[in-house]
Amino acid sequence: MPSFPVSRWLPVFLCCLMCVVCFPTMEQSPTCGYESCNKEKPGMINVHLVPHTHDDVGWIITVDQYYYKQVQWILDGVIAELKADPSKRFIYVEQAFFTRWYNEQDEDVQNDVKKLVNERRLEFILGGWSMNDEAATHYSAIIDNHKLGFEFLRQTFGECGRPRIGWQIDPFGHSREQASIFAQFGFDGLFFGRLDYQDKEQREQTKTMEFVWEGSPNNLGEKANLFTGVLPNGYNPPQGFCFDVSCFSFNPMIKQISVGVFLISHAEVSTQQRSDLLFSKIMLMEIFAGQKANLMTSILFNQYMPPGNFWWDVRRISRGHNPDFFRDNPKLHDYNVKQMVDNFINETHKQAKSYRTKHLIMTMGSDFNYVQAHMFFKEMDKLIKYVNARVD
Repeated sequence: MPSFPVSRWLPVFLCCLMCVVCFPTMEQSPTCGYESCNKEKPGMINVHLVPHTHDDVGWIITVDQYYYKQVQWILDGVIAELKADPSKRFIYVEQAFFTRWYNEQDEDVQNDVKKLVNERRLEFILGGWSMNDEAATHYSAIIDNHKLGFEFLRQTFGECGRPRIGWQIDPFGHSREQASIFAQFGFDGLFFGRLDYQDKEQREQTKTMEFVWEGSPNNLGEKANLFTGVLPNGYNPPQGFCFDVSCFSFNPMIKQISVGVFLISHAEVSTQQRSDLLFSKIMLMEIFAGQKANLMTSILFNQYMPPGNFWWDVRRISRGHNPDFFRDNPKLHDYNVKQMVDNFINETHKQAKSYRTKHLIMTMGSDFNYVQAHMFFKEMDKLIKYVNARVD
């Protein structure tokens, strides 16, 4: 087994999804229990990639707008990817969106989803109608919020649809009472993403990013204890490894000129000029003498983009990040597999310094990710392939 540049570092092994959602081996029959998890690789850092999307049930726009603009496409794409490849897994949280999407599907798609749930390839985490706030929420509202989602999952998917993990990745602060409620729900663990920066720094230094939360030590005792993990990157992928289309910069408002034989587009053409030239007004360009040099020229009204509210390409959703793709054709001058693998291994060992065990979680997703599901999954496949090839 080849060693890494720093001898004290352990090799890294990647698998898709954390233990509760790892996929069965070929010898096993499909099952939704813990026994379907991948076996760990002794002597290595086992990195568990968790493909997920965080879909706010109302934030900048309304719930309905989020569903029609993004969430329905996320679920369409993810389910198609899971059906196409038995090695792929995904977790989903917000039942306010999932119930709507599921009820819109025909019987064949619903049966496909049930099969994915029974195989633990699609797993529901948290399971509430939404991811509740913890600061100003009464305990009865928290319970009602989750009961609504739990009941849908129970009636639709049975025991395999039961959530086992709390997933409070976006609330700004966390309460002991919330952990106690989750323990009483029967959850086996809780992960959260946001905490005070000083608290996080101390936990990283003392390797207490994972701990047992005593939710109600004086009243319920151990019944309210809950394994709790602080996610290392909020709930985002490691730096440079977000493969969602929204992570790639694309700003259509940048001033630019696009010149072709017949068409010229310029962002700074005035409204009046564009109106005068609309519908392909002919401009005679006397490049050379005579009619043969005349050329019909038109300034496009919207540069080369659709009119404002009719741009349906997924690139329109941009968050301004700048990750990289795996460029894995060795014949190309910008072949970058070694660089990408090195960067990921460095990120892994940086994270490992803050955790006590050789099992690390890396969230592969963020706000409304996987609108273009194939892109993210394809790059993760390459990540797993090339990192694991380094240590085999």
